Amino acid sequence: MTSAPGKLILAGEYAVLEGYEAWAIPTPADVKVTRVDNEVLQISTPTALTAFVIKYLELHEPDMKLNGHIHIDSSALYHPINPKLKLGFGSSASTVVALLKALTPFTGEALFECAQKVHGLYSSGSGIDVAVATHQKPLRYQHRDGIRTSSPAYHALHQHLDLFAVFTNTPQDSRAFVSRFRETKKQDPANIEMIVQEISFSASMMLASAKAVRVGHFLTGVHSHRASLNELGDLCDIDIVSSAHQQIADITAQFGGAAKPSGAGGGDCAVVWCPPPQTSELKKSLCEEGFELHISLNDVW
Repeated sequence: MTSAPGKLILAGEYAVLEGYEAWAIPTPADVKVTRVDNEVLQISTPTALTAFVIKYLELHEPDMKLNGHIHIDSSALYHPINPKLKLGFGSSASTVVALLKALTPFTGEALFECAQKVHGLYSSGSGIDVAVATHQKPLRYQHRDGIRTSSPAYHALHQHLDLFAVFTNTPQDSRAFVSRFRETKKQDPANIEMIVQEISFSASMMLASAKAVRVGHFLTGVHSHRASLNELGDLCDIDIVSSAHQQIADITAQFGGAAKPSGAGGGDCAVVWCPPPQTSELKKSLCEEGFELHISLNDVW
């Protein structure tokens, strides 16, 4: 069996599309692929995405024998009560990576490069979700003048802040938001660049504050990041910081924490940081407002 985790972006959304650095972590949940020996290739749950993988390998790796009975289980990246709702963990990238691990001998950078090319046929994002699914660890990711990945500097911030994701109760197609962002960039490149730089500055502030274990500065960086995402949404006429995201942020602030959208925003998940003594009460308040699905991330950041 092979597997690949989902991802959550902690900082640098949209800026990463313009070559700036972003910070992302793997989710505790992953996509699992089971392969049983079989003379021919059979996929029990074929989709357009799996067809992209097979077609790419047939065209670019013609000497590679593709066989086996393949079963893909991506249920952990969907809502546990309503399995039709995706959580926004990058399930398509995780599926591509896990399937390639089952079908090919690729590992490391060879696996990432192949997965990035295949996933690029399906999505026009930055590749950060593919990178996290491949390397399965927290990453600082940048794709300006070639893709670069590195591990964030060790920090002890997790001793002072709990981190968890909160589902907004609404899935979001990130491709639509990314497409709108790029359309607006063509129409108003100067303002897009200005806001992207603000996002990048906030992301850098968060990373530096985490390394220095400056809790107050880190939370200020989260608030600033969310404000810049909201400004970008206004410019692009997309609801990045939706009412649900703003509500989660407002509730979190009441308990001394900070929250922001993860990824393209709109729906999917918010990432929430909270001082540990307040976490249980914060989660209780979120549940009272209808935000009942929480995913602990303390072990992965």
